[in-house]
Amino acid sequence: AKDVGADVLLIDRDIGITTAPDAYDSLGGRTWLNFTAEIQYPIRGNFYGGVFFDATMISGELYDFSADWIQSAGIGVRYITPIGPLKIDFAANIHDPGANRISMMMGQSF
Repeated sequence: AKDVGADVLLIDRDIGITTAPDAYDSLGGRTWLNFTAEIQYPIRGNFYGGVFFDATMISGELYDFSADWIQSAGIGVRYITPIGPLKIDFAANIHDPGANRISMMMGQSF
């Protein structure tokens, strides 16, 4: 599978997007692996800081685990609300720091 780019991964850190090798050149894949590690630390009140690392592999073939991994790392701020954290993150591709993104998310990832 051909990667669209790490900055696409950073729009939604939990899933990456690749181009599947088919006649229609559709987005997606048939095999997906994702690893996320995050450390949060209290700043003040309901505000927390976060440092994270993400690695995602998406392949156009079923049960093909040989595709390239997209890896990103970043920092962010979390505000804890009654319905879950509001997160604002800055992340960059480890192998291409020019591919970076600011993202905002509401709620907890599973």
